[in-house]
Amino acid sequence: MTAVALPLRSPAGSLYAMNVSFPTAEEVSTDAIEAHAQLLLRLAADLRRDWAR
Repeated sequence: MTAVALPLRSPAGSLYAMNVSFPTAEEVSTDAIEAHAQLLLRLAADLRRDWAR
């Protein structure tokens, strides 16, 4: 199992941690990490956009 994470601060100032986990073999490919990191960044951007409404 591998995970990528990022901090996320709400408009009210609360601090959250978002993460995406995915199953992996013994070696984790850079491509897999990059793909899941990009997914996480898009999810965080969507959440920030929704919070701004």
